Parts: sequence; C-alpha cells; structure tokens
Amino acid sequence: MRLHTDGSTVVLLTPKTRISWRESGRNTTETVPENPAVTDYDRSGLLCITPKGERDFSARLAAAGALAADAIDEETVAAVMLGEDSTYLVQGPLNTEGDWPNVIDVGRIEPTRVAWPAGLIWKKGDKTLYDLADTHGLGIVDCFVPTLECNSHGIAVASSGSGAVVLVRPGCTEISASFQLPSQDEAAIYACPTSEGVLVTIIVDGQDSAYVHIAEDGTLLGHRAAQCATPAVNLDAGILIYDDSSSTLELTDASFSQLASLVLSWPALDAAAAPDGASFALADAEHILRGHVNARGELVIVAEYQEVKQAGAKRPGELAAIEAKWDPERSQGKSAVGFAAGMSPAPWTASADAAFELVMHARSTGGPGQGIRVTIGGDAAKHCAFEAVSVDGVRQELKDDGKGNWSAEFPSIELVRGLAYPYNPKPKNDAQKHAAAMFLEETHLELRVFGKATKASEDLMSVAISALNSDSPPLKWMRPLAIS
Repeated sequence: MRLHTDGSTVVLLTPKTRISWRESGRNTTETVPENPAVTDYDRSGLLCITPKGERDFSARLAAAGALAADAIDEETVAAVMLGEDSTYLVQGPLNTEGDWPNVIDVGRIEPTRVAWPAGLIWKKGDKTLYDLADTHGLGIVDCFVPTLECNSHGIAVASSGSGAVVLVRPGCTEISASFQLPSQDEAAIYACPTSEGVLVTIIVDGQDSAYVHIAEDGTLLGHRAAQCATPAVNLDAGILIYDDSSSTLELTDASFSQLASLVLSWPALDAAAAPDGASFALADAEHILRGHVNARGELVIVAEYQEVKQAGAKRPGELAAIEAKWDPERSQGKSAVGFAAGMSPAPWTASADAAFELVMHARSTGGPGQGIRVTIGGDAAKHCAFEAVSVDGVRQELKDDGKGNWSAEFPSIELVRGLAYPYNPKPKNDAQKHAAAMFLEETHLELRVFGKATKASEDLMSVAISALNSDSPPLKWMRPLAIS
C-alpha cells in the first residue's frame, strides 16, 4: 500500500484499488491493474502526487520506468531511475524522455558506516551486519526496490539491498550525506529527511523494527526499538512513529523521547505527513485515519474511514452481471439522486395525534459520490412534529430551520454509480434479467421519515433528496400527506 495526504484528502493505493478519501465526504474508488509490487501489509508501490494534491504523476513515472518517486513541489519530482551502468537520482519537471536537468549517481557512493547500537534488531556480531552491502555494493542497488521521500528538508533514498541511505538537501545537485546501515533479505528500509539529518525506519519481515535518527556527519542522534513499525514521518512538532507492541502512536523529539501519545484500535502499516507540518494520515488494509498535532502538542484524530476493503469490492449485482456476460450502460458525471425505478410509492398517510412512519425509495442516478441531504417542507409540515429520518438504516435527527423546513445530512451514505434505466442493452436471458434486478436494487436507497401528526389535513408535503458536494438538481416529491 502507499499513502498520500495534503491535509484534507487522503489517497491510499492498495493492490487492487485506489481510494481518495476527501474531507468533504465525496470519496472515490478506482479499480487499478493488480501490481505485484503493491502489497496490503507494508508501504509499497509508486504513488507520486504533488504536495497540494493538484497533480498526479504516478502513471507517467511508472511508464518512464521509475523505481521510486515522490513530488518535490507542484511542478517537479524526484525519482530513482536505472541506467546502463548505475542507479541515478533524477530531479526536475517530469520528463519521460530521460532529459533530466539534475542527475546524481547514487549507485556508486562511499557512504559513512553508522555505528549500529548493540542488540537493536540483530543480536549477531557487528561484522555480519553489513553482508548485503558486501554482496550487492554500497550504493542504491536495483536488486531491491528502493524507497524515496521528499519534504521541505530534502530528498532521502534508501535501499534494503545494500543498507545505503542517501540524503540530498533542497536545491543541491550532489549528495549531501550518505550512510551505510545493516540490512538483510527480509528487511525494508525507509528514510525521511529532517532538519538535523535523516530519519530511518528498518522493519524486518514485518516484525522486528528500529527507528534511528542520523545527523549529516553520521552521528546517531537517537534510536528506538519497535515491533511492526510504520515508516516514521517528520512533523513540525516532532517525529511521528507507531509501535504495534503497545498499539501506540507517538510524537517524539529528535532522540525519540515521547512528547505525546495516542492508543489506536488497529495496527497502522503506513503513515504520511501533509505539507502543513501538522496534519498526517495512517492506514492499514482496512482503515484510513486523518489526524493532526494541535496547538497544545497533542495528537488528535480528525476522522476515520473504515471501509477500505468494502470500497474496492464488487457488489453481488455487478458480479452477477459479469457472470451473465451482461455489460449495462452506467451513469456518468456528477453524483445525483433520482426517482426509484420499477416501484411505485405508497400513499403518505397519518393519524392525528399519533406517530407516523413514511417509507419512500430513491436511487443513485449519476456518478459515484458520498453523502446525501434530506429536506422536508410544505404546508403539511405545519401540522407535524418531525423526529428523524433514516437512510438505509442510518438514522439522523431532523433539524428545524425555523422557516418551515426540516433537514438532515448523511455524509456516510455512499452513492454508487447509477445504472441506465430502461436498461441498455436489455437483458436477453434469465441470468441477465436476474443480474439486472440485483444490479438495479444496489443503486436504490430506502428512506423512512418519523414524526407525529398534530391535526387532520390534506396539505402537500415536500421531500427533497440531494447529493452532497454536487450541484446536480435534487430529487423532489410533492404529495399530499393525508392526516385523518
């Protein structure tokens, strides 16, 4: 998996999907070609989105053969490319023809060997800790996929195939510092630039882990053992790390002394920092979390998204259509809500001085979206005390705006991509007809309005349903509410 955040939007790349989770609630999920380089148990894969989230260079860099990449700003990127005789770190505006303005050889370097703390991950003797470098060479080697991260302090590249870490400061056209660390075949190494030097995370076989902070001269500023760690990220207030042995997310100083902590209910596998220096995101195969460091230096969870696996899964109707070899026309464009298909609404009736429950159905008629708003009004509303409305079992209180309208928002309700109705093409056999019925049902929403009528009336009541974060016209019913 691979994670990116600009502070309000989080993008998560998984082996089969790419999820964009937005602060506004309008989420999108794309199915991506399955890539063996992307896993759901560690940071992996190529995801290169600019800091503000305005441009995505991932596909073009992958086509250019980048082994690893990250965006420096909204126009320029850094990438590790394999040349004929070495491995190179390139910088500049994206250029798929190989004409990069800044090219640094990172395959042939003479790194400073870091004095490794005794017993940190490895118990074996110091002489055997660097065997991989003796086998593969001292630089960034291509036999293991390297990692690369950019931030305001520069670019850091790491190779688990050699234990090499390279630091390039902003604006530099040559290596600012390079280090050699222990490694082994099952290890993953991630590096993150800091103002003091570089922050390195080593994770062996997804278990034994270590965080080390290295100054530019190779001095060890601090170290910390952990289990099933996430790659450390650098924030303005300190270093963000996760140790699964205690399920604790920690904010630390440069030497890993704890400044703040937060216990998580699920094991974070990747982390990303936003360019504002305070916001961050965490993820595993089933969850995404957005958080920030507040003015008091505390770690605060802003929101969680717990439908990662479900977001990428095909629904039964889609699977049935594929099995029946029926490829129906789907809705495009902005998310929208329209009238139900294939069903007639029941009359709206109630009794005076008694509670009522009105049932109605709608469906998604546009592109995919997230969230709906329900608004109730009309003259009949003067004779009712509305309590709540539910959408597919999710219940919210209706709020009176003082002007005769009652409303509620449902930011968690997903609007799936709509289905053209009447069907195009028409289903031809029983299997296709069965799939069509299932498929259409999956686009529908059930609403229930709860309230109490106060006196007899035949006045009209309006119910409007609109998609959040979309300017598509709302679905609007205007019907009598028969109160006897």
